[in-house]
Amino acid sequence: MSWLSDQNSFLAWESSSRDTIEVKRCYVDVAGGDLIAGILLSQIIYWHLPDHEGQPRLRIEREGYKWLAKKRDDWWKECRITPKQFDTAIKLLESKNLIVTALYKFANSPTKHIRIDWENFLELLNLVVQTPSLAPEHIKTQVASGSDEKVNCRKGENGISEKVKFQLPKR
Repeated sequence: MSWLSDQNSFLAWESSSRDTIEVKRCYVDVAGGDLIAGILLSQIIYWHLPDHEGQPRLRIEREGYKWLAKKRDDWWKECRITPKQFDTAIKLLESKNLIVTALYKFANSPTKHIRIDWENFLELLNLVVQTPSLAPEHIKTQVASGSDEKVNCRKGENGISEKVKFQLPKR
C-alpha cells in the first residue's frame, strides 16, 4: 500500500512539504515570457541573496564580482532544469544582458560562472513591475551596443526573409 493512500494523506503531505521552487512571475516576464529562463533567473537571484543569517551565499570572487559556479547538470537537482534547457535558458538570459557568464576553473574543472548584470536587470525589472500589463514580447532590453532591440519577434516577424527559398535534399 502506498504511503499516499488517500486524499487526506496526500493533503497532509502537500501542506507540510518543502519540495517547492519559488518563482516570481515578474522574473518570467523579464526573461521574455520564457518559463524555464524565468525559473533559472529566479534561482540565480536566490544565490545572490544573503542566507537566513544575513551572510552572502556566493563565496567566489573574481574581477571584483561575486560569482555563482554551478555545472549545467547540477541545475536538475535544484530546480528540475535539464542540461539542454539550461543551455537554452542561459543563452536567452545572456542575450538580454540580464546576466554575465565567464568560464573559470572550479573544483579543478572548467565551470561556467554566473553573475547578475545589476544595471540591466534592475532596469528591465523596473519596466516590468511598473507596467504590469506589458506583454513579454513587447519588452525591450538594452543590448551591448547600447541600442534598444526587440528580443522577441511579433507574430509574422521571425527575422527570416520571405524571399528566401529553402530546398531540402530528397531522400
